[in-house]
Amino acid sequence: GLLDAHPRLTALQDCGDELGREVAVRAPVPAALDARRQRGARRVDLTGFGPYYGDTWSSLDDFENSLIKVRDEEADFYVTFHQKGVIEGRERFLEMLDAYHGVIHRRHSNMLEYLAEPRTVAEMVKHRFVYRPHVEMSFCDSIEKRTAELHLARMIERGEAAEVETGRFQRTG
Repeated sequence: GLLDAHPRLTALQDCGDELGREVAVRAPVPAALDARRQRGARRVDLTGFGPYYGDTWSSLDDFENSLIKVRDEEADFYVTFHQKGVIEGRERFLEMLDAYHGVIHRRHSNMLEYLAEPRTVAEMVKHRFVYRPHVEMSFCDSIEKRTAELHLARMIERGEAAEVETGRFQRTG
């Protein structure tokens, strides 16, 4: 693998959207990029779309914890995938990380608002909290379903929502 081929790289943690796919990697920064500081580079995904945590094995809590943990990593450069490229500087990285992390909270809040009335998971899928309503791809519904299920489980655990009839959920309070 990558780490075997490049022994100067160090895997820090799984901080990605798919199990085993996105790992923060510590890598020496070539002197040509930054001769002053050699703290390294980090790999993360910070798309404006927001995080994807809907795989079968995904855990919303684990994903959020990895975003919190990666904040502590000091680097001059942060390597992102899926659009953003290389981010130079910790301050800019933290701004982008906070916006990215904020998408989880926005989705959660929007779902709670939607659950003012009893709703099924199928209704939540149709409403769309991840993808815009006009986006038509074969995987959209399965991602919407898994995301809704993860947030519903969190809401129920926190006492924010309850199953008020079989298969129908409503926010509490």
